[in-house]
Amino acid sequence: MIPPATTPNTCIHGLPVCSANFKPEIERKNSLRRVLQDLEREALHKATRDCYFNLMTGPKALRPLLIMLRLGLGGIFIYAAWTKLRDPWSLFAMAIDSYQLLPLWAVEWTARVLPWLELALGALLVTGRSMRISTTLASLLLVVFFALMVRAYLKGMEISCGCFGPGETLSWKTLLRDGSMLAGSLLLTAVSFRNRTARNVQYEFQRVEGQ
Repeated sequence: MIPPATTPNTCIHGLPVCSANFKPEIERKNSLRRVLQDLEREALHKATRDCYFNLMTGPKALRPLLIMLRLGLGGIFIYAAWTKLRDPWSLFAMAIDSYQLLPLWAVEWTARVLPWLELALGALLVTGRSMRISTTLASLLLVVFFALMVRAYLKGMEISCGCFGPGETLSWKTLLRDGSMLAGSLLLTAVSFRNRTARNVQYEFQRVEGQ
């Protein structure tokens, strides 16, 4: 009885080659792959740690100033809402209509709704709740206010500002005040989004640490 012929596992250029000869090569490639993965993980760990450090150390130095700015801006919004709500809404509607920009139905709607929006934004800023939403809305609102005031001032319109109820004439002082409020609100908006990014980086840092 003729014994069965053994067939090689691999052929290269028609020549039989045993697969055992490839084991050292495979092990070398696997070892190299593990080294590359370790280097990649270490680089990610260092980049995440540095980014987290840069994000977290910056705002801490300004934290007392940012708290005072947030409380001050929130208090201004609450006071502005109170000065409008204590009087009939028609007086505030006259101040809005003096800008000669909105139709009558929009003037009435704005005069009725805007004070309550200012009150809500002021309460959120004072309590520090939903900072990204409240600071963004406050900044957008102040951008609109400031743009309308600059437009009226450049056109030479001698009208009531309407910022804190009737009787406040539009001038460079009101522009300076509202411009400062806008700058402070934009700073709070940037910091609130920066803090959210820092929390995301912290989570990534902790995830990489656990690997």
